[in-house]
Amino acid sequence: MSGDSKNNQNEFDLLGYHLGLIDEKECREIEAAAPDRSSLDCRCESVEAWLAPLACDEFDVPRDLTARIEARIRAKSRPFADNEAMADGAPASSSPFLSGRDLLALAATITLFVGVFLPGFRQVRNQSHQTACANNLRMIGAGLGIYGGSNEGRLPYVASVNPRSVWVPGDPNASAPSSRGWFKLVEGGLSPRVFVDPASVSDFPMYYSASKSISDFPDPRNTSYNFLRQLSHRPWTRYEFSPRMPIVADMTPLVDSDRHLRRNGPISTNSHAHGGRGQNVLHMDYSARFFTTPMAGPNAWDDLYRLQGYDDSDYTGHEGPQGTTDAFLTP
Repeated sequence: MSGDSKNNQNEFDLLGYHLGLIDEKECREIEAAAPDRSSLDCRCESVEAWLAPLACDEFDVPRDLTARIEARIRAKSRPFADNEAMADGAPASSSPFLSGRDLLALAATITLFVGVFLPGFRQVRNQSHQTACANNLRMIGAGLGIYGGSNEGRLPYVASVNPRSVWVPGDPNASAPSSRGWFKLVEGGLSPRVFVDPASVSDFPMYYSASKSISDFPDPRNTSYNFLRQLSHRPWTRYEFSPRMPIVADMTPLVDSDRHLRRNGPISTNSHAHGGRGQNVLHMDYSARFFTTPMAGPNAWDDLYRLQGYDDSDYTGHEGPQGTTDAFLTP
């Protein structure tokens, strides 16, 4: 019994670790107890698989749900009714476990739960995710402010990035995701957990404290956000941009969960992170807002995720902004 309790506690600890519900000390204890990083990653991916059904945004209630529940309960309750009746010496059929009225009431209650409570829960959950996501962006904005204060207002910059490098996974000698520059905020002490949107069910935080020995997030799913693409030979400063210039936003719909460019089927306009309803955006003045369209740049026609003159099938990963008024956010 004590072994089961210990295992249950370990699973609860891992769940809290994955969801970011425990403090840094407890996180370090879990990381230290793991044999290696890959085993911890595998366990956290298992937790994500358990939680996946809760991320469903649609609950379709079958029209015959009440009848199906009633039939199922009646079938399951019959053995109990038979046993109870035989124990009393009465015929099995004379002492039903639940009456027809009881079964109908129970089925109706479950139907009400599925049809009323779950959509309400979904709405509250979505709002909670949206708020938590915006808070993440504000914390990233605070990290940018600290970084800029120590670097004459400059944005995080990696001098070794080739301006023609690709921003999607591929050749390790050519790939340069935007996250590489922004990883400097983690090196500066910003928690890796703020880079993961709770609404992005396939993403997970960086699980170990090794930011001094690496130059980017170990896995592309360690960050749920896009950052302003900087392909230049010098670091930009925030003073070169409009205060309304987007600098961080939810993941672009141009890529799939592994950050590969989508090639099949229609590509949605908004990010997939919040069910296609819109995306949180952090601006250069460090304010964060939720927009229902990707047109959140300094110009009314400027899409956060797309360049003017490009069709969705044209992107190769080499693209970059055309200037300081061109909002182009990439993974």
